[in-house]
Amino acid sequence: MTAAAVWVASLKGHGQFAGRLVEIFFGKNLKAMTVARIAIGVLPAALILLMLAQGSLVQLIVFTVLLGASQGVITIVRGAVPLALFGAQGYGAVLGLIATPILLVNAFSPALFALIVDHVGWHNALWTLLACSIVTWLAIELMSRWYAGARPAK
Repeated sequence: MTAAAVWVASLKGHGQFAGRLVEIFFGKNLKAMTVARIAIGVLPAALILLMLAQGSLVQLIVFTVLLGASQGVITIVRGAVPLALFGAQGYGAVLGLIATPILLVNAFSPALFALIVDHVGWHNALWTLLACSIVTWLAIELMSRWYAGARPAK
């Protein structure tokens, strides 16, 4: 069982690679914001699949690959979206401002999630994670609508 868990977890990297390939081939005509919306929109669906998996190896594999694909594409759009939103002027400073919260979240989220699991249980922690992913998805949708409305008409 432990070997299967490690094997499934290792598929996240394959998912990241696959997500980037899909983005290269199918996302080349899409705006960075659209690609970001898709990548972030995959997270709640993947988490719902995890919640429904009930130990199904196939569903756990699909969850892991979808999670990896989403993270792989998010890594790309994390640099492309600020460029689209704010332009090249001051791009480095904008990326620096954005990087700080991302690094903090990446540093503290595993420990915080473990604390949540410890205090409210695995099932409730998954619901918390799903809620956070939905809030993130709604935020990118709102930001996308703002961006579309803020752009001058051509």
